[in-house]
Amino acid sequence: MDGKVLVQAFENEPEIQTIQSWENIEGLRVADCGLRNVDAGQNEEEMQAELQQLIDLGYVADPGDDLEKAVKSTLDENNFNLARAYLDGQQWDDGIKLLEKLHDENPSVLRFATYLANAYQTVGKFKKARQVVNHIRETFDRENPQLDVLEGTLLLAEQRPLKALALFQKVEKEAGGQPHLRQRVANAYLQMNKLAEAEAVLEVAVSQDPEEVGAWYALGVCRHRMTHHEEAAAALLQAIGLMYYQPAAHFYLGETLLAMQRYEDATNAYDVCLRLAPGMNMARERLISIYSQFLEQPGKANKYRLDFEKNIKGEIVIVSGLPRSGTSMMMQMLEAGGMAIFTDRERQPDESNLKGYYEHEAVKNLAKNKSWLPQASGKAVKVIAHLLPHLPMNWHYKIIFMERDVLEVVRSQQKMLARNGSAQRGRIVREDTLPFHLVKSYEQTLEKVKAWAREKPNAEVMYQAYSEAVESPFLAAMQINDFLNGQLRPEAMADVVEARLWRERSELVQPA
Repeated sequence: MDGKVLVQAFENEPEIQTIQSWENIEGLRVADCGLRNVDAGQNEEEMQAELQQLIDLGYVADPGDDLEKAVKSTLDENNFNLARAYLDGQQWDDGIKLLEKLHDENPSVLRFATYLANAYQTVGKFKKARQVVNHIRETFDRENPQLDVLEGTLLLAEQRPLKALALFQKVEKEAGGQPHLRQRVANAYLQMNKLAEAEAVLEVAVSQDPEEVGAWYALGVCRHRMTHHEEAAAALLQAIGLMYYQPAAHFYLGETLLAMQRYEDATNAYDVCLRLAPGMNMARERLISIYSQFLEQPGKANKYRLDFEKNIKGEIVIVSGLPRSGTSMMMQMLEAGGMAIFTDRERQPDESNLKGYYEHEAVKNLAKNKSWLPQASGKAVKVIAHLLPHLPMNWHYKIIFMERDVLEVVRSQQKMLARNGSAQRGRIVREDTLPFHLVKSYEQTLEKVKAWAREKPNAEVMYQAYSEAVESPFLAAMQINDFLNGQLRPEAMADVVEARLWRERSELVQPA
C-alpha cells in the first residue's frame, strides 16, 4: 500500500526494508495469494452472468424482469467508486470522464452531480461547475443545506466571498454550526482579509471539536497572517500533533519560526516538510536563505541548491503583465510562431479583444489550485502579474512580462468595463473617468512582482515593451525567439501584430 514509514519517530533511525508488490516476487503465483486475474472492468454480459450465478446460488435476490436495470445499477456503482478512487489519487481527467458519463446517464442522481461539480471546481473548471450546480438547483427544487454548502464553496473559488458567506451563515442558522462549515465561513473571511473575524470563528470550531485538524491548521495560518507568531506556532503544533503527515502545516510552522528568528527550529520544520513532500521547493528556498544569510553555513545552502534543481519537474512559458498590457497579443504571437498554448477558449473574443483572450479558467484560481500545472508543461500560459507569486517552485518558468504605460492600461480597462456595461460598487463605470489611485496601486504591484522575480532561482524573465512589440514586431519576435531558445518562427509571429488594435495611447507615446 502507498505510504511512508515515519522514521522521524525513532531516535536511532532503523533500516527500512520494502518490496514493490507481493505478486512480483519470483516463484510466488498469483493463485497463492488468493487472487485472480481480472481485467480493469467487466462488460455487461459478464456482469449479468455473474449476477445470475449469485441469484442461482441464493446469495442475491432475483430482480425478475429488472435484471438489466440491476446490472446497469451495479456497473454505475462500480464506475462511481472507480471515479472516486481516481479523484483520491489526483487523476482528475480519468475521474471526471467517468463522472461526466454517470451524470449524463443519471441526471437525477444527486451524488454523481455533487462529485462532478466538486471535481470541476478542484481543477479550475468553474463554468462547468456552475452549470452542474445550476442543474442540481433546477432538478432538486427544494431547500437543501448540502447544495448551499456546495454552491458556497464554488462562490469562494469564483472569488465571491460575500455571497458565499451569506449561504454558509444561512446553513449555519438552519442546520447548526459544524467545524467543517465554520472552516468555510473562516475561509470567506480570510478571502475578504477579515482576519479577526476568521480567527474568532476558528476558535469556536476548535473549542467545540478539539480534534478537528483542519480547523487548527487554518487557525495557525490565520494567526501567522496576523503576525501573532506565538499563538500561530501553538495552533500549528496542535494540528501536527493530531495528524503528522501535513507538509503544509510543517511549512507554515517553519514560516512562523522564521518570523520569530528561531532559525534552527525553522530549519527543522522545513526539513520535515521536505521529508513528507520532497518536491516542495519553496521549503528548499527558505533553507537556502537561512543557511546562507543567518546561520552562515554555505555548504548546507549549496546542498539545498543542488536539490532544488533536481526537483524541477519541467518548463512552462508564462506570459504576464497587468490586465490590458498586451498579454493576449503576445499569446497570439507565440501560437503563430508554433508554440503550444494552454487555453480552454472559454472566454470568447469581443469588442475589447477582437482576436480572443487566450486564457484558461483554472489559472484564475492559482492561489488555491495548482493541479493544472502539469497540463501546461512545455506550453505557454497567460498569468496576470498579481498571480505570479503563487506559482509553485518545482517548475522552471520562462516569463515574458509585458510592460505598457500604466495610464494606458488603466484607460483601456475603464473603456473595457464601460463597454461591457460593468458596475463598481453600484456605480456605472464611465470611460471618460480615470481612477488615479489604480495607477499608483499598479505601479506598486509591478515593483513587488519584479522583486519576486529577482529572488526566484527557477524563473527567467524577459521584459517586453508593448509599444516596441507593436511598432517593431519582427524585432520583438526575434528577441522573444532567442529567449525561448530559437524554437519559434519570428516571421509568423510578427504577421499577427496589428497596430490598429493599439487603441489607447498615452500622449507621450505616438506612432512611429
